[in-house]
Amino acid sequence: MKPIRQIGTTAVRVAALSLVLSAATLVCTSPAQAWTLNILYKFTGGSDGFEPNGDLVRDPATGNLYGTTIFGGANGVGTIFKVTPKGKETVLYNFIDSVGSNPDAGLVRDSAGNLYGTACCGGQGGIAFKLSTKGVFTVLHAFNNEDGVGPGSRLLRDDVTGDLYGTTTYGGASNCGTVFRLSADRKYKVLYSFAGGDDGCDPRHSGVVMDSAGNLYGSTWEMGGSFSRGMVYKLAADGTETILHRFSGPDGEGPQFGPVIDGVGNLIGATPQGGAHNAGVAFKLAPDGTYTVLHNFEMDMPWGPLLLQASGSVYGVTQCGCQNNHGVLYHLKRNGTEKTLYLERSTSRAGA
Repeated sequence: MKPIRQIGTTAVRVAALSLVLSAATLVCTSPAQAWTLNILYKFTGGSDGFEPNGDLVRDPATGNLYGTTIFGGANGVGTIFKVTPKGKETVLYNFIDSVGSNPDAGLVRDSAGNLYGTACCGGQGGIAFKLSTKGVFTVLHAFNNEDGVGPGSRLLRDDVTGDLYGTTTYGGASNCGTVFRLSADRKYKVLYSFAGGDDGCDPRHSGVVMDSAGNLYGSTWEMGGSFSRGMVYKLAADGTETILHRFSGPDGEGPQFGPVIDGVGNLIGATPQGGAHNAGVAFKLAPDGTYTVLHNFEMDMPWGPLLLQASGSVYGVTQCGCQNNHGVLYHLKRNGTEKTLYLERSTSRAGA
């Protein structure tokens, strides 16, 4: 495994408290102080959108945040929105069920400011799309079952070629999902169809990451060997799939979101189940194949994509917690030390 190619560096990813908060910023003025929450915008569930489930992408020049909502909007089936640093929200696009609907992942942004994403539903099997800086919405590909169904992951964009990579939850040769490439000239190719069983099935929200040699890495939610609890895979440029790790339960189970890859080729990820307390784990998979559980979550289920720092540490969120908690924002160091940065309680839940 080689270090990651510089992909998506023009878009600064912002950690969103996916299922917990709407759009928010978290600020820490010094390491000794606690993190504080500043809510930028609370969605009303109407024309402004409802249930922003994906991570946010930030324009480094303006500080504007861009994202999607699964529901709400003018047609009730999702939106693309912008939130300014001062908390002003603007709906940039309202999805239409017959064209493509219910976007379940965040967006990627090119250097010109165009936005790219997927919508898992609508049409025959979901779409991949582009929203230009002028507000022109273009369907780049309409999925049709044979080439995949239900794209639910954030796309990976190669800044050099402009190609987009992603996964579909179902469809393909065995209805177990696909890995695909959508070239800059809108040519679509299925790079791999999962077959189930030992091969893996259902990549869910995983998506893929790429190393400098063009190899892709991701995870599937189920199957992946005799344990049937998911796996991490490598897909070579020639389409050869290699299973790097099969989850067995104590080491994690059912990864919903794919791993990130650091500068030396380590894959870092999380599962919402399994581990010492059956509340999920954070893990590292080294280039030589060594698998390490970095952290066993005790009562929280890690959920959503991870945000990788240059130091190799990651930020992430959990879906739920103990008592009246609705999840936490956590920081995980390279040595596995975990620190809760923000705890979301029922009394302060956004929209409550």
